[in-house]
Amino acid sequence: MKGATSRKRLRPTQNTDFSVKEHILHSTAIDESDPKRTAFPSHFRDIISPIVITAPSGFPQFTLVLQQHGFLVSKPRNHIRVDQLVFRKDLSDWIESKSKQMPIADNEASKFIFSMKGYLNVRENFDQSMTPTLHPDEVFQDSLLHNLLSISVLQRHLTNIILPAISEVSCVASSQEQVDRLAAMLGQLKWLPSRAGLTSYSSIMLGTVETATNLAKKTLIRFYPDIIPESHHSQVATTLKNMLETADSPIVSAIMDCFSSLDISLAEWDGVRDAATTQMLNAPLQDFPAYFAFLFRTEDATNLSGIILGMREKLELIPLGGDDAKNAIHMVEIVEKIRFCASVNPNMVPIWTKQVKDDLTSDSSSVKPLDLIMLLIFGETFKAALVPLRLICLEHKLVTKLLDNLLQHNMPIVNQVFQTLTKLCDSFLRNPKDAKAYSSVQHILVKLFVALSPLETQEITSNLICILMNGYPNSRDVVLKILTEITEREPKKLLMFAPHFMGVLEGAIKFPAHQIRQLMNILATLAHVKDCTDSERFGCEFTILLRKYLTHSNTQTRCFGVMGALATVHQLSTNSETFNEDRILELLRLAWSFVKREQDPCCIFFDELSNIVDALPDKTCQEFHELIAQSFVSSWTNMESTGVPLHKLQSKQTTLKLTVQMEAGVTGDETNENTVLVFEEKPLGLSPHVIPSQTRLVCKLTEKTKGEIDLILAAPLLFPDVNLYYSHVGSIPACTFSQRFQLGIYLIVGINYFRECISAFVGKEDASLRIQVWYRLTNVVFLQQILSQNFHEFPSLPMAYVTGKPTVSGGGGASTSSDITRKKPKPKGKKKKKKNEDEEDPLPEESLGFEVCVQPPQLIPHLRRLDPTTFALLQAPLSIGSAINFSTIWQKLKDGADITTVAKSVEILSPESLSLLLLEINQQTKDPANSFNVLEVKDLVKWITQQIHIIRPVLENRSAKKCYRSLDECFQLILTTLSSYCEQVSGLSDCEEQEKLSERVVSGLTAELEIEENLDENSKIHAAVKFIQSLSSCIRQPVKAVEHLKSLASFHALFPDDDVVKTTLVRTAEKYLKKEWKLASAQVELMLKTWILKSESPLEAMQTIISAMVEEDHGNLGSCSNVNFHTWYSVVLSLLSQHVSKYGKKASAGEAGQVFWIEAVRLFKELVFISESHKESLVLVSLLRHSRLFVESFTNAGSSLVPVIHSKSLSTFKPFIKDLQLTTRKLQMVCEHSKVHKDPKLVRNVPPMRRALETLVFRVREILAVNEVSQAFWLGSLRHKTLDGEEINSQPYNEPGARYEEMDNESDSSSEVVEESDSDSLL
Repeated sequence: MKGATSRKRLRPTQNTDFSVKEHILHSTAIDESDPKRTAFPSHFRDIISPIVITAPSGFPQFTLVLQQHGFLVSKPRNHIRVDQLVFRKDLSDWIESKSKQMPIADNEASKFIFSMKGYLNVRENFDQSMTPTLHPDEVFQDSLLHNLLSISVLQRHLTNIILPAISEVSCVASSQEQVDRLAAMLGQLKWLPSRAGLTSYSSIMLGTVETATNLAKKTLIRFYPDIIPESHHSQVATTLKNMLETADSPIVSAIMDCFSSLDISLAEWDGVRDAATTQMLNAPLQDFPAYFAFLFRTEDATNLSGIILGMREKLELIPLGGDDAKNAIHMVEIVEKIRFCASVNPNMVPIWTKQVKDDLTSDSSSVKPLDLIMLLIFGETFKAALVPLRLICLEHKLVTKLLDNLLQHNMPIVNQVFQTLTKLCDSFLRNPKDAKAYSSVQHILVKLFVALSPLETQEITSNLICILMNGYPNSRDVVLKILTEITEREPKKLLMFAPHFMGVLEGAIKFPAHQIRQLMNILATLAHVKDCTDSERFGCEFTILLRKYLTHSNTQTRCFGVMGALATVHQLSTNSETFNEDRILELLRLAWSFVKREQDPCCIFFDELSNIVDALPDKTCQEFHELIAQSFVSSWTNMESTGVPLHKLQSKQTTLKLTVQMEAGVTGDETNENTVLVFEEKPLGLSPHVIPSQTRLVCKLTEKTKGEIDLILAAPLLFPDVNLYYSHVGSIPACTFSQRFQLGIYLIVGINYFRECISAFVGKEDASLRIQVWYRLTNVVFLQQILSQNFHEFPSLPMAYVTGKPTVSGGGGASTSSDITRKKPKPKGKKKKKKNEDEEDPLPEESLGFEVCVQPPQLIPHLRRLDPTTFALLQAPLSIGSAINFSTIWQKLKDGADITTVAKSVEILSPESLSLLLLEINQQTKDPANSFNVLEVKDLVKWITQQIHIIRPVLENRSAKKCYRSLDECFQLILTTLSSYCEQVSGLSDCEEQEKLSERVVSGLTAELEIEENLDENSKIHAAVKFIQSLSSCIRQPVKAVEHLKSLASFHALFPDDDVVKTTLVRTAEKYLKKEWKLASAQVELMLKTWILKSESPLEAMQTIISAMVEEDHGNLGSCSNVNFHTWYSVVLSLLSQHVSKYGKKASAGEAGQVFWIEAVRLFKELVFISESHKESLVLVSLLRHSRLFVESFTNAGSSLVPVIHSKSLSTFKPFIKDLQLTTRKLQMVCEHSKVHKDPKLVRNVPPMRRALETLVFRVREILAVNEVSQAFWLGSLRHKTLDGEEINSQPYNEPGARYEEMDNESDSSSEVVEESDSDSLL
């Protein structure tokens, strides 16, 4: 059979793609026994020297006989009067009749042959005989030489002339003219009706190539399939395989073309393909197009799948040195060849994309740069290739690795597939549902912008600007991040598109403030690029525009100008080349003069200036410190409490005085702080919304100028005495709208003010300041509890930052102060919801997290972030069951107590304050807009371990009482924090830093343990993981169990190769699944995946689980119930399918592979047969959806073991094939069941399942036939039945009923492979 796609043999075309090599002279003799053989023509021995040509009339016998049969030898073109077939037959008959005359040596036939040889020995005549012949109808016929060669009697005589000539020319061919002449000679040998009597013809032709020049070799090899008989093509294949190992690059293309046209057996073709695949791995880049053209011609899906798999595993398109320009040309040729192959071979794209998708499902690390190249090329014309491309983009680390490799080694290919990459990224950015791929898109576009030329980057920039103006908010965030990174790396290239960004400013005023800030930072950077004329010109335009915005009458526009001005100030301060202190002061003064009388611009000014204080020059900081601090101090008036009545809160007076008293902690004891706060109408005088941001700026400036700001901590609280509300009204819900509105504002302002105070002074060593910090921390906890408990009662709450995004949920939808009023909340009556039969029954809610009472998620937009230095408070010990009475503290200080001793007694965490700090650290870690890195908290693991040792005895010895709920929640938050820290460490790319931090984690976990100091590193790791595992004794609820398991999993990620850590993780997951808990689906999935995937033998773990699942009470799996059984079933089946897909190919060799597949098929059968007792829709949908991957994996990797197992052991083969047979039959019944019940969720999975089963049947039959055990296979028709056993009489039966009865009885007496099918689809 043909090794590749059969190619129709057409008439030859001369190929002129040759190179010049050394000339090697060689002569070959043919049929030495021929007595009439003439001497080798002299004109072939001395081609270069002039030749004396004898006139044609010198061979009258030859020309006369030809003329008698209708062929006229003439110049410049021979003529023929009859059809060439008639000429050949007449001349053949004439020679045959004349050769019988006696004597033989003198008969007319012998004279004709002798004259023919003499005629062809003349070079001019020989060349004339190879030209096409002219017919009277002006149709070109074959040449004279080809017509003569078609006569079997003359073939031996003519080859005695042609073959030596071919050998001689091939040895010395060094010019294109000589190569063309060689091609003309070889062309005469094509399409001969027979080659009778040429016993050594093929051997001589194959031997000629060994001594030929490289130019001649290419021509010879390309002609071999047409000039050598098909019976000798196996010799050609052997010769060329040997040549391939040492062939130069120009020869490889000819060899590959020749391979494609050979007619050889399947086994020989496999050898040729394997040789080509192996040789390609070490071939230079210029040979790849030839290899691709040959290998990708394979249309057989199985063979092509093997070729593609081998390429994906071993092939890399990396230049092996040489000229970069030539390598670029070769890469372009490779891309064009791949495009062509994909367009003509319908199986190439589906097979490659499917293999990549399977790898992404099981093990994404097996995806190689070649896969990305191929998918990008396929994606130009085939939409199917976009699916795995999108899946790749969802994994940021994978994209980074593949793209970096591509840009490093294959830049010319990137230029070719640039359009596909940009379109893919553009589609991601325009779809808000693709947010998971945003980080990958950012990496791709930044890398492309840096690597590509300005002409190509224009398209990237245009797309980004278009999305910036018209895209979704999340898309704009990503675009701004991309432009920011580009600005840092290639500002001069981006400056070419600066006018486009100026146009964006007109619409950017409507952006959220954080997006405006990013855009302004980009423009400010572009306006101050060193040694760039375009930057200077753009900077002038940008400055003029900023002045226009700052002086605008619209408040929103002025806010826009403030961020632009401060972005420019920051750029001027940080860029040493553009540093200009006078200009910095000028811009700051200009901005300040236009914002100090308005609330929102003033807040923005304070916050933005706080962010850049560290970069400002000292003179500027001193000037603004004096200005802002003076205004800040003069805003406070300390007086005795006057007890202002509640009704005066609505006073219209110019000055509004509010009584302020603070309650400490949860004890209700009043403090000794009695102050009065005066609010003036002017925002700068004292707007409550400005206070937190003003406090932050004053603290930053004071620290920068080394001033004193102790008086800030003595400032009053910024809300009325809460007791006023309770004493006059009774409760907050009963207050009027105005009262609740104002109280909510002051609660938020007070909390944020104290948060800024804590951040400013937490690092001070002064004992009095430390007391104030802990006091304010207690204040924050208390105030947040009040706010959280009554959150939905407040009509509107101010945002923490004016530049923050508006929120929809929770209190406060305002992005400015408190102008927006929330809609009245709907009654809390239970809304009846129609139950979907596919939904699981809801589980009873566990206790809402303690965070609801301390810092609920909806409160976060209204709270200013704590500085990272605040988390040092976590090292303080935890106090359980008692609170600090600050009234007593103040009294002690008045009585002259030692302030250091008092400070130590204050530095104690309560469960509430510990929860607040842990919630804050976790929320800041998860916030992508925040620059906080949890790894910066040096001894975090050590500190939270200390808290664990304090909490643990209480949790272990307690009964299930609600009074310990706060400790439960603290414990959960500690586990979450530990997981987050370990995840951050394991995600580091710097191996040295990762190793250093991993050691810190281990030392932190073991700091409180009694272990020997001289333990080795592994023993410490085992002690640490044992400590984490022992915390399971404190866990009573599934939510905590999940966090505990996550902490173990994140610790395992630090030491993935440690067997003790892995075993501990597996046993913990198994332990939790065996508890009688009501687990949600997500919890079941997490625990099952941990148990199975981290086990030493996943198949054994699945066997344990499946054995328990099939029992009526689910065995010892206490958390498995009828409510969540479908989740268990779906997870186990999907993991089994993914496992065989990932490891099936690797395990398909040797004894281990047989054991692997026998066990996998047995487990698959047990899972499939569970459908007999569980016919729920959710179970059957999971069965059809996940079974297809298993069947396809077995078809591709496991089916080849069927004949091996059959020949090795019949006792092993019978149960194996029986399990497979019964499983496929049951899957067919599920398909029929779905059609009968017309369940749309089931029906949509039936066609792909049927196709997979059909492919399996024919694959098994093919393999058995190839291995000569086809007698073990029988193909019949399957009766249509539902899962209930009811027959569906929709198809006729082709086999007698006895056969089916025998099969239904599951007889073991037959060793046949019985596969069934119907007329629509098999199995």
